[in-house]
Amino acid sequence: MAADGNQYILACNVLPVLSYRHARMCVLTHDQDPRRQLIRCIEHRMRRAGLTRYMVTPGGRSTIDICHHLVSKRSALLWLMRHLGLEGVDQLGEPMGVNTVYFGDEVVMHGNDLPVAEIPGIQVFAVNDMVSKVPFRTNIELPTAFSNFTGPEGTQAVLEHIADYAEGCFETGEAEPWPGESAILCWKKSRLQSRLQQRCQMLSSSSKEVGGNTRKILADRGV
Repeated sequence: MAADGNQYILACNVLPVLSYRHARMCVLTHDQDPRRQLIRCIEHRMRRAGLTRYMVTPGGRSTIDICHHLVSKRSALLWLMRHLGLEGVDQLGEPMGVNTVYFGDEVVMHGNDLPVAEIPGIQVFAVNDMVSKVPFRTNIELPTAFSNFTGPEGTQAVLEHIADYAEGCFETGEAEPWPGESAILCWKKSRLQSRLQQRCQMLSSSSKEVGGNTRKILADRGV
């Protein structure tokens, strides 16, 4: 019920409709996948009914989401962050989503979790079963650094790491472990630093290997 006394439908779900990818762990083209075929049928009927402002998309493992084109997980999360006061303070140089970590199992092209990654300061963990389909973005990470599992198990592993980090900061005895910042933001900074160090080590190792191979080639040629 809206403030004007009317009822509006912003979203509804059709389930269970298991996609071939989740049922058989095999990727089919959009023309072959049963869930995609049903989505196209729903889209066609909604257009005939004049409901062109609604989008029909796959959701999760076994759902079809029908939402207003201005409603998505991104818009819902933006509302929640503002409601909880976690959106970040622009005048302090904090981008939107700086105090938030998000977990999604549809972080793929056209997946309903991918729009969340458009929030500039958010950290997204893709706990998809098929990690090869996760797009490369600086704010999207796989849980592989914390667990060999995906899904709920991968999510739990990351959350446990965040909890251990927070408890470790409290054990230092400081009255305010995160002065002026949230525990999540400090953890994200620590995580980013760790990832950058690992990347630098990988690049350094690769450079040394390339240099060694080059010297060997030159020596073989008598240069």
